[in-house]
Amino acid sequence: MPSTDAVLVLGARTPHGGLSRAAAESLTAARRVGTPVAVLCDPADARTRAELAGLGARRVLQATAGEIDSLACAARHLRPALILLTGGGEHTEIAARLSVRLEAGIVTDVVALARGDDGITVIQETCGGRVRVRSTITHSPAVLMIRPGAFPAESAPEHDAQPLPPVEELCVARGTAARTPRLVRRTPAHPLDRKLLTEADVVVAGGRGVGSAEGFALLAELAEVLGGCLGATHTAGELGWAPDHARISLPGAQIRPRLYFAGGVSGSVRHRAAIRGARTVVAVDRDPAAPILREADLAVVGDLRTLLPALLAELRRRARTRAASTDPYPADEPHAQPARPEQPEQPQLPQLPEPAEA
Repeated sequence: MPSTDAVLVLGARTPHGGLSRAAAESLTAARRVGTPVAVLCDPADARTRAELAGLGARRVLQATAGEIDSLACAARHLRPALILLTGGGEHTEIAARLSVRLEAGIVTDVVALARGDDGITVIQETCGGRVRVRSTITHSPAVLMIRPGAFPAESAPEHDAQPLPPVEELCVARGTAARTPRLVRRTPAHPLDRKLLTEADVVVAGGRGVGSAEGFALLAELAEVLGGCLGATHTAGELGWAPDHARISLPGAQIRPRLYFAGGVSGSVRHRAAIRGARTVVAVDRDPAAPILREADLAVVGDLRTLLPALLAELRRRARTRAASTDPYPADEPHAQPARPEQPEQPQLPQLPEPAEA
């Protein structure tokens, strides 16, 4: 059993500064079973420390090595109960290599955590969400990969009174750090690619029914108009119609947008499990028996190639109308002044009777 109840969390940051959503969700999950300790692989500024304090981090370990070496060194130094990472992207590789480095057990697709008398109970989802597995962590440290969106980021209840957590320098052995890959450069992606599917409020996705890469270009245009992110099914990605990072049905991936628009997506079990967290689902498909239509909030049976151009034209028209209505001085009336609000009518007082003569 561990000598501490510490839970290590990788304090990953976005390219623009600030903690990533993955780090915030990991810290939220860590508070449920222990004391969160953040591990940073670059200098901690005041903004990052404030965000960490607000999410309940009690300590910050800062290192100049890579993520795997830093987490491994922190685990040997602190002897934590758990090491939490949010699944997806490079975190999948980090978790796998870290478990081998520490000879630790690993649990993926975690959707619930709880601490009991017999240890930490973990619940993971498999088979597209149809099966839940309950496990008990009896040896530490264990590496857990939580499912994106399973633990929405929440500020710690005591964050207003929580001081900035102390920053401790973590010394990584030189021989270990020498094996760390060196970052050569960063190449900015297309603006639509910068927002991860798991973080997007609007996702516009397509499947085999889109028919071609040209059809996906229209979907990408719709995503841009709506300020969202482009998504795709596994089949559409295999056909080369969409980039790999746009695939939604990857194992363990789950999205929670406010709006999910599906065009030409039949809706496999795995795909429907991945979009289960969407607040509103709009689906368009030519097949009235497509499974996704039964689960959509708004289902349209029709040809996407006919609907998309009309939808884009209507959205652009409404955008122009909104822009014109918000302009207080229209172009054709340069000196027009905003109308004064109407003055409310004064209430009529009732007539009092004349006083009687004495």
